[in-house]
Amino acid sequence: MSLKFLTLSLVVLLLQSIPGKAQNPPATSDIWKLRAIVAASGTCPKGKVVVTLRDKTKLKGCIHDPTEDQFSIVDSKSGGLTKVTYGEVTKIEKQRPPAWRGWALTGAALAVPIVIVAWALSGNGG
Repeated sequence: MSLKFLTLSLVVLLLQSIPGKAQNPPATSDIWKLRAIVAASGTCPKGKVVVTLRDKTKLKGCIHDPTEDQFSIVDSKSGGLTKVTYGEVTKIEKQRPPAWRGWALTGAALAVPIVIVAWALSGNGG
């Protein structure tokens, strides 16, 4: 009898440890962290972010009109406005500039002095 009870107890314990599909609301500390990120990001046009919601959708754009309970995202392509509450958000990341921009600026910074030296050495410098 005790072996059956022990087995049943283990099965119940294992079933309780399986995570469910219910999405728990974020803790208060998480909401404070999200508010701090939104405040640090700034608003349009500098506050470009990627917001991941609990339903796995991603919104890209800039932050507009942040309040205590919600903020709005202005879509970077369509210009549409989407209101988002802090409870819907799982992650906010600052949007990085594209990698090619850094490479282009580095190439230009290296090319300008080379062109100036080549022009001066060619004898056309005056």
